[in-house]
Amino acid sequence: MLLLAGIALLAWPLRLALPTGSLRLRAGLPTVVLLRGVFSIAFFGAEAYLPLTLTRLHNGSAATVGIPLSVAAVGWATGSWWQSRGVTSGERLMRRGFLLVGLGVAALVAVTFTSVSMWVAAPLWALAGFGMGLGYPTVSILTLRLSPEAEQGANSAALQVCDVIGGIIGVAIAATLVAAAGTAHLDVAMRIADPLLATATLAGIALTRRTTPAGLVSG
Repeated sequence: MLLLAGIALLAWPLRLALPTGSLRLRAGLPTVVLLRGVFSIAFFGAEAYLPLTLTRLHNGSAATVGIPLSVAAVGWATGSWWQSRGVTSGERLMRRGFLLVGLGVAALVAVTFTSVSMWVAAPLWALAGFGMGLGYPTVSILTLRLSPEAEQGANSAALQVCDVIGGIIGVAIAATLVAAAGTAHLDVAMRIADPLLATATLAGIALTRRTTPAGLVSG
């Protein structure tokens, strides 16, 4: 209940900080900016508890549990390079990004089973990182493209607001489930948290259809 109340309290300040119509999912720039937060909910919410999962359930050391995170960074860089080639429209890049992030986050359920090697997390998180590389910078590019020159600074700041708020919401969702289950049942908590966080990407996929301003045809 406290988590829901906290999210509800964010509505008014976000209404002032984001482009007009963002919370109403207005087509074009308002939805594009909001999608940055959707990426952050899924990816950063799951990433926050991945090291704890690998440490508690697989007895991973500080060095080894950091490897999947490092591999994800490589995946992210590769995805960013791929999207920079400009061979696919922004809408499709974001849709594919959400799909890959969702698959990677949901599949982390596998490492909540001690019978599964902790190293399975590396390719799964690299996949999610690649998805972030496709979609994350695409949101920035579209935001600048759709913003009047005088508003580019304000809208770039709005992206950062969505980024931070999305990450906080994602971590809060996972933290609430872990606290409710207790660290002794971390495996159970993450089997619920990861798929739940992954559902945010389904909303993201649906919303990519609203990234083109009304009256324009998607490229």
